[in-house]
Amino acid sequence: MKKYEFNGNFLYSVKLMKKLYSNAIGKVADEFNISFPEAEVLSFLYEYKQFDTAKDIVSYKDVSKAYVSDAVYKLVKKNYLSIKVDKDDRRLQHLEITELAKKIAESLQNAQQNFYKAIMSQLTDNEIQKLLTTIEKCAVGIQIEIDRIKMED
Repeated sequence: MKKYEFNGNFLYSVKLMKKLYSNAIGKVADEFNISFPEAEVLSFLYEYKQFDTAKDIVSYKDVSKAYVSDAVYKLVKKNYLSIKVDKDDRRLQHLEITELAKKIAESLQNAQQNFYKAIMSQLTDNEIQKLLTTIEKCAVGIQIEIDRIKMED
């Protein structure tokens, strides 16, 4: 098996990206007087309209149920989110951004796009495509390893 060395640059780069992302989303959250978790929920729902349940957010953002539940509760209370019960499965609750929160969600989307531009600013279009392809391949390998570990437990 090949040995790989990242000499700290990989983890440091991930840390920098997290910091840049938190800063970008945090500024918008502060501007609109919402918490960071509330901002993450709005941002997620705006970007991924096909994933509109609290369970989706927990799964894809890898955050706790309590984190999402608390944020959703506060957003509903502020009339930034509405909850629609699924017509086929009454246990399912779909989250929908209200008109009142559209401007916040758009600002969060802009912040996210600026974040993407910043982290890709030193790359050519070709390098960006190669990077995205490589990340997808890594994600497959990561999922295979996670599934293998679960099988051993």
